[in-house]
Amino acid sequence: MKRRDFLSVSAALAAGAIVPRIARSQQRIARFCDMHAHLGFRAPSYRDAMVSGDMLLVAEKITPDSPIVRLVGNRLASIREAAPGELRRIFEEQLQRRRRRIREEGIVEVTAIDSLERVLQQRTPAIAISAEGADFLEGDLAYVAYARGSCTCSSCTTTRSR
Repeated sequence: MKRRDFLSVSAALAAGAIVPRIARSQQRIARFCDMHAHLGFRAPSYRDAMVSGDMLLVAEKITPDSPIVRLVGNRLASIREAAPGELRRIFEEQLQRRRRRIREEGIVEVTAIDSLERVLQQRTPAIAISAEGADFLEGDLAYVAYARGSCTCSSCTTTRSR
């Protein structure tokens, strides 16, 4: 066998071994869950961040106290007291901003067991919105029901009407 023929055959064999791997990696199905994410702080796109991390489901945290918490030394600490209603207002703003972004990117929002089951069955990337802490409730537990009810997606509407 001539050197040129050997190199041609070797290149063809190497390409044959690599191409299927590349094709499989491009069709990769997300398989991980991140149950404490802050994608809204840095990621320009939820979808891109989820794809790069191979994430199927992300619990995106809303942190209403972020304006009053700073790094002090090597720990996070409150630098002032929140004004009455401030944390609730910030929570509502962040909740609406995240829901708008989820809709714009065409990502499923997990809001109930049936939507979670659908995501797991169909392997559709999804986000569940969650809160870091509960200070935004300001002692009003009824606000939880209000916050859940503020979603107008079909899954929430169906869940509320049951």
